[in-house]
Formats: sequence, structure tokens, C-alpha cells
Amino acid sequence: MGNSWSIIHLVGGVILGAMVSAGVVVGLLAGAVEGGAAASGAGNGAVPAAVAAAAACLGLVLAIGVWAVRRAVVRPLRRLAADIERRAADPTAPPDRGARPRLREFARLDAAVDSMVEATMAQRAALADQAASQAEALARARDVAEAARVRADAASTARTEFLVSMSHELRTPLNAVLGFSEVLRDELFGPLTEPRYRAYARDIHASGCRLRDLIDKLFDLTLIESGGRPLTPESLEIAREIEACVRRFDDLVTERGMRVHATVAPHLPPLVADRSALRQILNNLLSNAIKFTPPGGIVRMDASWADDRIVISVSDTGIGIAKPFHDLVFSARDRVVNVHTRQLDGTGLGLALVKALMDQHGGTVTLESRLGKGATFTLAFPVRPTVVIWEGREWGATPGAAE
Repeated sequence: MGNSWSIIHLVGGVILGAMVSAGVVVGLLAGAVEGGAAASGAGNGAVPAAVAAAAACLGLVLAIGVWAVRRAVVRPLRRLAADIERRAADPTAPPDRGARPRLREFARLDAAVDSMVEATMAQRAALADQAASQAEALARARDVAEAARVRADAASTARTEFLVSMSHELRTPLNAVLGFSEVLRDELFGPLTEPRYRAYARDIHASGCRLRDLIDKLFDLTLIESGGRPLTPESLEIAREIEACVRRFDDLVTERGMRVHATVAPHLPPLVADRSALRQILNNLLSNAIKFTPPGGIVRMDASWADDRIVISVSDTGIGIAKPFHDLVFSARDRVVNVHTRQLDGTGLGLALVKALMDQHGGTVTLESRLGKGATFTLAFPVRPTVVIWEGREWGATPGAAE
């Protein structure tokens, strides 16, 4: 505590000395005035001389006090401030040892500044090391991610090439199986003596058709995912496409004792879409509706106009789909469980293909269903879709445009 008062003592001493000097000067002035008054005739120049001497003494004392304060306080503070500014601009710069103050308080302040600078430099070094470590870890993670992406791309390419090649390889013997089973089924080279053979031929042909359908769906999905199936858009009349789709299943509907109702709203504009893709979409939805509707049930296919879109819905009165499975039906990796038979129905490729083809057209497919209450799949085609580049050209359609 005593050390902290030294600067105060110094300044106080200077001020006290100035006051004492001032008192002396005042005393001298008073004595001079009194002496001058008592002996005014002795000499008129004595009083001014005394006053001048006193003023000179006072000025000298004040000058010495100011010099002492500047030397002890102001000058060290300025040098210390300049040293701090220099080291703030360059923390690595060494301290100015020539600017070390003599007073203990200033020395303590200077030491505190040195400690603060050293702590700041240590913190900066730690942050730099941490940043370098994180940058190195990020670079390693980026390299790992890039290597994983390259491997994934290579695996995807290999899978696509394998599936495309396998599809072609499977189709060749399958076409032979279908052709010969059709010959046997229709008895083109004469009647079969055993009725069971005709039944076997029908089973072989039906199973071959299912296998061919599966191969076609797998092949199409693979091409779509790899971007290898461009669409060929053209202006299509909805009524004709729906009629062709319904007629394709006439025999199956009659065999199951079912009814299919198709309605098309009047004055629908033409739909700009890929004909083959549209037929695949409609055939898959109608096939599923017929498959999951019990004999005697009803299936509907309706086309209308809503929200500037052509909307096609396919509804059935079948077993329906429980709500938790709605998000899974359009995935090629998931199959929906039939809660009535506890078996898996189909491969899940048909609806996955529908979703992929609708995405290519810029449209949507949605599902509304409750278990035991049937299902409704709704397709929404944009009549003027967002401009898409297909086969190197832009295309679009205007609502209500006549063909």
C-alpha cells in the first residue's frame, strides 16, 4: 500500500514545494511592500525590484515542478503507450526495454502488459494449432468422402451395366420359353392327348409373362436411375390412352367377374407426354387394382381437370393399404405386407416405376387408402410443365391447346 502512494508523494512534494516557494515569495513581497512604505523616500526603485525577484523565483519553482512531473509521469506514460501500440500491431515484437519506467507502479503496469501480450500470443498459437488440426481432419474427411463417392459411382455403374446385360441375357431364353409354351397352349401342331399338358402349358406361359414383366420393369428402372432412358414427348389424347389400357385387361376382368368403369371429362386438353411411359404408368396402376380387388369388385379409372393439371385416378374396392405403408409403396426396396395372407405381394417394382416415370414428366403420384376400404392412386400431369430438356430440345404445352 505504501508503494502505491509514491507517485502521489512525488506530485504532492512538488506541489508542496511550489506552495512553500509561493509563500516565501509572498512573504518577500509583503516585506518589500512594508519596507517600501516605511522608507518611501529612500528609493522608489526598491519595490519593483523585489517584486521582479519574487516573480522570477515563483516561475523557477513552477518550471522545476512541471519538469519533474513530465519526467516522472508524462514521459514514461507516453513511452509505455507507444510500446503497447507497437506490440499490439505486432504481438511478436519484443518489448522496448529502454522504455522501462522507474516508478514501481509503472513497472507493475508494464509487467502486466507483458503478461497480457504473452497470454494473447499463447492463445493465438493454441487457436492456430487447433485450426490446423481441424483443417487437416476436414481434408481427411473430404478425401474419405470423395473416395466413397468414387466407389459408389463405380458400384452404381457396374450394377447398371450388370442389370442391363442380365436383362438382355434373360430375355433371349425367356422368349423361347414363351414361344414354345404358346405353341403348346394353343395346340398349333395338333391336340395334346393329356388335358393336364394344356394346363401346364398355360401355367408356363403365364409364369413366363410374369417373369418377362418383372425383367422389363427392372430394366426400365435401371435405365431411369442411370439417366439412360430419355422420354420422347408427343401430344396424346387422354380418352384414347385410357380406352387402350382398359381393353388390354378385358380378358382378365371377365375371368374374375369384375367391372372396370372409365370416365373422361369433356374438353380435356391434350397431354404432352411419352406414349410408352404413359401406357406403362396406366397399365401398372390398373393391373394392381385388378390384382388386389376380389372377384366381383369394381375398378374405376377417371380423367379430369383440376388446378391447371390433368388428373387421372385409378380406384379399386380391394384390400386397401394401411397408413404406415403409404410411404413405402413407391420404393423399389420395400414391399407391402398383405395382412390377410401374411405374405409379400409382388416385388414393389411396378409402383416404383410409376413414381420414377411421373418424376420424369414433372408430375406427381399420390395414394389415398385405408385397410379394407380399397385404394385410390392419383396422377397429376402438368399441362405446361416446367421446361425440361429431353433429347436435347425443350418442350411444353399450353392448356386447352387443340391438336
